Amino acid sequence: MKSLSALLGFAGMALAASASASPVFAVDVRGDRFVSFDHTTPSSQTVLATGFTPSYFGLDFNASQTNLYGLRDTGALDQLNLANGSVLSTVSVTGSATTGFTGLTFDPSGNAFVSTFVSGVGSQLHSLNVSTGATTLIGLMDADVNRIVIDIAARGNGELWAHGITNDAFGQVNISTGATTWLPTHGLAANFAQGMDFDWSTDTLIAAVYTGSGTNTYGTVNLTTGAVTSLGAITAGEYEIAIQAVPEPATMTLLALGALAARRRRKS
Repeated sequence: MKSLSALLGFAGMALAASASASPVFAVDVRGDRFVSFDHTTPSSQTVLATGFTPSYFGLDFNASQTNLYGLRDTGALDQLNLANGSVLSTVSVTGSATTGFTGLTFDPSGNAFVSTFVSGVGSQLHSLNVSTGATTLIGLMDADVNRIVIDIAARGNGELWAHGITNDAFGQVNISTGATTWLPTHGLAANFAQGMDFDWSTDTLIAAVYTGSGTNTYGTVNLTTGAVTSLGAITAGEYEIAIQAVPEPATMTLLALGALAARRRRKS
């Protein structure tokens, strides 16, 4: 029979293991690179592929945090190999979204969403069937048809968030209508492709706000004020990012204790 000290020791090891930071996988569309890094040390990158020419304007892990998907500007939805960025599978995106792709995200329930911007139409939110590539229009994200929503990200509680580069602000998206309620401006001159994602293990929105000439402010986003707090310098580039969230410590401890309890029952 396992002793209490053994149980606690095992739980402590699980807690320590879960303290490791969530890895970020990123496509640098300016430098044609596929890289990974600890989300707290963005300058220490592992280069997984160079000469990486696919232009991905959306990048995210599925709900289980196991499969990485990239959405090309051409409308191809690819599942990527985490080791080198090679394409494992692909489907063509069809339906309501066929051009102007700006963002891709999965919520914890497995629902997938795509954002697009088309001149004269505006920024739109669509649902996505990952298996078939079919999209269905949800609605216009802003009444201003010139306002560009450049990326979207799903929070661990199911909320959907957006980044606008016309107004330089983050906002919460109504998942039923697409309408976005904007926070105050973050004060950075965001332009071109932008990357952001939630770390579900810490409920933190992290963004690489690109301001041109390879320069980014990479940091956490305050979901009340919209301000971006830098996490440190990041290698020059223009990043689409996806965070592979690790389980939070409490969850890991409960799982460890549950596994030991089950093992104990089997031996009793």
